[in-house]
Parts: sequence; C-alpha cells; structure tokens
Amino acid sequence: VWTSMLRRSIQTAADFMEDEDYDCKTWKDLNELNAGDYEGMTYEEIEKNYPDEYMKRKTDKLGYRYPGVGGEGYLQVIARLRDMVREIERITDHVLVIGHRSICRVLMAYFMDISRDKVAELNVPLGELFCIEPKPYGSELHAYSYDEEHGTFVEILDWKAEKEKEKGN
Repeated sequence: VWTSMLRRSIQTAADFMEDEDYDCKTWKDLNELNAGDYEGMTYEEIEKNYPDEYMKRKTDKLGYRYPGVGGEGYLQVIARLRDMVREIERITDHVLVIGHRSICRVLMAYFMDISRDKVAELNVPLGELFCIEPKPYGSELHAYSYDEEHGTFVEILDWKAEKEKEKGN
C-alpha cells in the first residue's frame, strides 16, 4: 500500500497501516500537484481573485504551471512520477496506490497508454477506486464507486477514462 505524504491520503490508508499483513510506504512523489501561491484555494476562489491565471489554466491545463515557490503543473507531475512508474513496473505483487486526482490521472494515462495531451482531462471523479489490471497485451481498467448503504464498492460498468466531448465543442 503506497500513499502520498499528505494527511488525507495517510488517513485513508490507516486501516492498512495498522495491519502487519500489508507493507505500507509513504512517498513524496505521490503528493498532489502543488498549486504554489494558490495552495489551499478552491478553483472558485482562484477564478474570483486571479481571473487571468484561472483562464491560462483553463486554456492549457496540461501546460499550465501554478505560480510561486513549488508551483507545478501536469508536466511537472509527469516528470516527478517517472521513477514511481519504473518502481511499479518492477514489482511483481499487487500495489494499492492511495493518491490524489492529478496522480491518478498521470498513472492511469501511462498504464492505459493514453496520450499525454489527454492526461489533464481524464475522467477521475473524487472518491472512486480504479483498478488497472495488466494483461498479456496492454492493461484493463475498471472503475468502482463506494456504496455506503452496503459498505462495498460497485463496478461502474459504463465508465470511460476519457471525458465525452461537450456539445458545441
């Protein structure tokens, strides 16, 4: 079980960390994309307070880099995760990555052979579980949502990694 070093990821993995049957590690490389000067702000706050920056990101989500010390964009996250991808490929056992949206998008794109140009727009709703299963020729991806009533995950049968084009685009 691998998590980022951020509190919400570690809290999600708490039950695994308390069970000695699991080898748990925290990795800085799995931390969420750093929003630099805008860290801790919502997209709505950025849009209201920094409309020019908001439009730059909206126009080029892949190439945009947040301003300020440590600010990143998707291209920096892709570079940051290169060693992590090699480590995942080297392992012969299952790996559960408890991570963040930008991290999931980058890992999903790599293992599903999705173009880098589509990384920032991949369909990764919060609170879902994604399973990438290696096959002899490529990988198979499954998405699951949590069913609170039954305390289990249910597969989303019609889920697509790539977002549908909006009408009029």
